[in-house]
Amino acid sequence: MGNEREDIQSGLTLLGVVGVSDPPRPESLASVQSCQRAGIVVHMLTGDHITTATAIAREVGIIRESTDSVVTAQELANMTESDFDSMPLLPLVVARCSPQTKVHMVNAIRRRKRLVAMIGDGVNDCLALQFADVGIAMGVAGSEVARQAAEIVLADDKFSTIVGAIRDGRRLFENQVKLILFLMSSNCAEVVVLVAGLAFLDKSGRPVYPLSPIQILWENLITSAFPAFAYAHLKLSNLSLGLEPATSDIMDSPPKDIVSGVFGKEFVADVLAYGLIIGTPPLCTFVIIVYALGGGNLGGDCDDGIDASCAIVYRARGTVFVTLTVLILIHAFEMKDSRRSIFRMDLLQNKPLLWSVVGGCFALLPTIYIPKLNVDVFRISDISWEWGFCAAGIMFYLIGAECYKTLKRRYWRSK
Repeated sequence: MGNEREDIQSGLTLLGVVGVSDPPRPESLASVQSCQRAGIVVHMLTGDHITTATAIAREVGIIRESTDSVVTAQELANMTESDFDSMPLLPLVVARCSPQTKVHMVNAIRRRKRLVAMIGDGVNDCLALQFADVGIAMGVAGSEVARQAAEIVLADDKFSTIVGAIRDGRRLFENQVKLILFLMSSNCAEVVVLVAGLAFLDKSGRPVYPLSPIQILWENLITSAFPAFAYAHLKLSNLSLGLEPATSDIMDSPPKDIVSGVFGKEFVADVLAYGLIIGTPPLCTFVIIVYALGGGNLGGDCDDGIDASCAIVYRARGTVFVTLTVLILIHAFEMKDSRRSIFRMDLLQNKPLLWSVVGGCFALLPTIYIPKLNVDVFRISDISWEWGFCAAGIMFYLIGAECYKTLKRRYWRSK
């Protein structure tokens, strides 16, 4: 009996060659480019041949230059941790990858103080999925073992879904920053006004504060709370936290510093700057009305009742209350974007925020003009021409806030 293989393969005529292609999804290129703009480095760890891996990586945009690193797992097999750490840049593509090599790559990235998200679908990915900060498994084509090892399971196996989740996560984070910044800067403005009140002493030597205690409660519970709810609102129908939509450039900035978190240098500077910008007009209003128009008469024991000596203090307090309230409500609009001008924003887009600002303005009127309520409760009196101070305060705030944002756009790179 002869060689069966030679017998079968003899006398054949070549008619053609069949090639099997498993191309990447059409949206992969745009998703990778979005990650690169956002400062997210995409690495490709695959079991494919290096030629196949290189072709796919070029097609989806992971490697674009001839200098981009493409290596095989065999080249990395004998490298120690120090060898990995001494590399200026980790390879973007690793072909013929073994499970242990994937773990080495994950650990090497983590040692560079970066968060690692690992995407895998097979049994060989399980170790790396567990070692990564976030393990993501394919829900359709992935193995059951990979799904059990991961923290997140994709229902559609699309890389673009991960990019969309990153975008939405950034939106939620930014909304929380807006909320905290709005509340802290508003409170900082109140502190500016109240601390300055220690310098205003009546005839009995007691401080005369530009804001009464009930006014402070009003500012915190009514003026500040409802706009803050509009920035961070739990919509139970779809569990979507945060009503403010994402900005157009939310994926064009690098990831936030995981060490400083929310309270970075820019955040602290914003709180102090906006606190001074908001707090200065009400304080100046109080000084002008009491000292320039009222001759510096601060009365006596004006928090216990009103008499002829306290009239100018109550009128000044009313003007301060109106000015500070309106500025805090306008400040809620300004906080929609930390760098973009308020005049270039769509102020009608977030309806809950819009109605909270409008409602806060209308709720202010009864406290000023209802008899007994204004004097006996809020320790203020009604005002008329003093609304001009409020208008001047709005102009001061808008000019100050826009100048501050302009300086940030020109000289302070976002981090």
